[in-house]
Amino acid sequence: MVCDLSALQEIINDLVVEQLDHTFLNKDIEFFHNCVPTAENIALYVSDILKKPIHKLGATLHKIRLQESPNNAAEIYVDQKLTNSLKLKFENSLVTQT
Repeated sequence: MVCDLSALQEIINDLVVEQLDHTFLNKDIEFFHNCVPTAENIALYVSDILKKPIHKLGATLHKIRLQESPNNAAEIYVDQKLTNSLKLKFENSLVTQT
């Protein structure tokens, strides 16, 4: 897929960097009022913010990687779809209680 990288950078700056940089996430961002701002949760939040604007550019958001330190990162894969056979195996492996 081809995407206008300057438009993508503008979306990231406007929707992520400006919103999250130098903020107290627990107080300033409503999503984190009821959710601990771990790297995984921040990555989920960022993926939710970026998914539609990136789609409007004609691209698809595949992954968010949030690097906390040289040795610690969180990766969120967006909209992974299971093939029918994998989905059936997964559903059949679920245990239900009655």
